Amino acid sequence: MVCNGHVDWFEPSTPEASTRAVASVTTMARYALIAFVLVQTVFALVDPHAFPYLAPILLVAQLGALAVVLFVAFASREIRTLIDHRTRIVHGLEHATIKILLDRGVPVNGGITHHRQFVLSIANNGTTWDQFPEIESAAREAIQRVMAGEHELAYTPRCGTSFLVARCLFCVAVVVAGLGAWAFGAPLGIMWAATVGAALSAGAVARPAGLAVQRWLTVSTDLASGAVTNVERTVTSSGDWLHVTVSLDVEPRATLGGLVSPTPLG
Repeated sequence: MVCNGHVDWFEPSTPEASTRAVASVTTMARYALIAFVLVQTVFALVDPHAFPYLAPILLVAQLGALAVVLFVAFASREIRTLIDHRTRIVHGLEHATIKILLDRGVPVNGGITHHRQFVLSIANNGTTWDQFPEIESAAREAIQRVMAGEHELAYTPRCGTSFLVARCLFCVAVVVAGLGAWAFGAPLGIMWAATVGAALSAGAVARPAGLAVQRWLTVSTDLASGAVTNVERTVTSSGDWLHVTVSLDVEPRATLGGLVSPTPLG
């Protein structure tokens, strides 16, 4: 394809060229796998009894999906955040702080929430130390804005919850479709097609489902008061990353009958 835009030349030996080449190969392999699965699904529907090699593939897929579901259910950090309501509030404030920092031009690479604190990871690129004062300011602003009703700041599709939900939905779909087809005595090709169809459907709803799980389970905006109590920074041994720990003191809104009053979705 020819275009009239500017073209940058990269020598084959440069790291940039190597990175692009690896990314290109990975992308091509992914598309090739998707194409194979779709074509195989069409053939399997045409002749459901003709492809015995699908049996071990489905078995491996079922076992792997079941293992992922069990891991998420019993070992996931996102599941453990449900234990403490204040941690769910801090989780939302982590999201809000990252959004505010990104709006200010501070490139936050990710974050993780713990009890009464969250940790942000920022590339230590030479300007990070100059941007450090922005972090406490952004956290304070996040508290004020969430308390003022800007609840959407607390939710993001980039959260680990969304990724976990996407993986869980995919894996549950694979397991349920396979077991359902087996229970009804469907031929191997139909079982394959049902599994692929269920997985594609799960992928289509993964993002909205992830946001819904945040609203219902892992994030709370029931914030009556909050304050930043401490901000600490550490640099990784490689010097490539700056980790900033923001400690918070948050108080949930008053409860009624032991239950927190519902949080508006707007």
